Amino acid sequence: DDAIILQIIKIQIFMQKNKIIFIKKFFFSLVVLLFSLFFWHTLKNVFLYEYITKVEMIVYFIYLIILLFGFYGIYDEFIKVKKNIINISKVDFLRNAQLLLHSIYDPSRIAENDVLRSRHVRELVQEAVPIENSSSRTNIPKVIVQFWHDLNEIPDDVQECLDSWEPLKKQGFKRILFDDAGARRFISKQLGDTYVSAFDLCHHPAMRCDYFRLCYIVTYGGFYIDADEIYQGTECNHFFRDGRLKV
Repeated sequence: DDAIILQIIKIQIFMQKNKIIFIKKFFFSLVVLLFSLFFWHTLKNVFLYEYITKVEMIVYFIYLIILLFGFYGIYDEFIKVKKNIINISKVDFLRNAQLLLHSIYDPSRIAENDVLRSRHVRELVQEAVPIENSSSRTNIPKVIVQFWHDLNEIPDDVQECLDSWEPLKKQGFKRILFDDAGARRFISKQLGDTYVSAFDLCHHPAMRCDYFRLCYIVTYGGFYIDADEIYQGTECNHFFRDGRLKV
């Protein structure tokens, strides 16, 4: 529930900013303690010996000023923190949702929780990313990338779909077929262990396929085609004329 998340983030921000107040209160308490000891010492002199020195009067005056400024400083700091929290909008809270997920939830559980997964993906999709002008970039490589999790057990109808793309080789296209092991080696070599761990968390072949094609395209570029797509002789060269992403 968004309301609960906002409230938790509000408490976290409040506690972080309240650290300043806590530190000031600590030092201010020390000043009050010293003042109390000095005041007790002076009262004892007044009642027992009926005198107070000029030095003690000056010290009292200084302590009074310190106490007044201390009280005002703590009060002013508390008001500022309270106003800052009140003025934080819902959008600002949601921008901190990822921090909340990492601090409260185990990140590995996001994939297993429909609500957390949907929220996380929505934030990634809605994140503003500057778009480059791709007119000067090189063309997309004429590479057709396909995936089937086990090359030793390809159904006949799937094999027929895969083979249907062979004629494009005569037009200068290169076709690469990956399986689970090949995809994992590619990710390990090109992207590293963190991405391999993410690949290993994909329990279903379709999930591994979706993840791998993103890894390949972002690394080299090319034209990914699902294994069950059959080529019908359509002209494909216009997909490769610039570096823009095409879906």
